[in-house]
This record gives sequence, structure tokens and C-alpha cells, in this order.
Amino acid sequence: MPDIYDEEVKRLTDCPRDISHAWNAATPLFAFVGILDGKHFGCLTEIKARPDCFKTNNPLINQIINDDRIPTNVKEIKVEHLPLFAEYQRIIDKKIRSKI
Repeated sequence: MPDIYDEEVKRLTDCPRDISHAWNAATPLFAFVGILDGKHFGCLTEIKARPDCFKTNNPLINQIINDDRIPTNVKEIKVEHLPLFAEYQRIIDKKIRSKI
């Protein structure tokens, strides 16, 4: 059964010119990770682009920092990246957001 992330991947795949707007609006694929250990974590792209700002002992955040598939700039996000963003958002939902 499709979830909100599948729906967003489909929507943006059908209309890739909306990716930048979706990122700026922090739609589901580009939602902020949340607060961990009192520190605010932005979206995947922000974490990847500024690893020194987001260093932590959290294994998931470190995985994001070290994942070379994640673009560091919204202009680099392509349709082929969208399933990766969906995958991470599902993991974040289970490992981080469910504990907030």
C-alpha cells in the first residue's frame, strides 16, 4: 500500500520542476529530521551539506552524513534521488520521530 512518501515521489516524478518548491516547503520527502539530544536537525540535504554542524553520536545522522548519494544542494536533487529521500524519511519516522 502506497504511503505519503510514495505519493510524493510519484507527484514529483510527474512534475520534476516542483522539486525545488517542495524542498523549500519542507514537504514530506524533505521534512526536517527533528530534535535529537537538544539539537535541531534539518533535512537530509542540510545535514549532508553541513556535516560539521550536525556531528552527533546518533548512528542514523552519521549514516546520512556519510551517504554520498544524498545531494548537498537543492539544485542537485533529481527524480532519481526521490526514492532515497523516501527511504530515509521512513527510517527517520521509525527511529526518531516515533520517540518524540
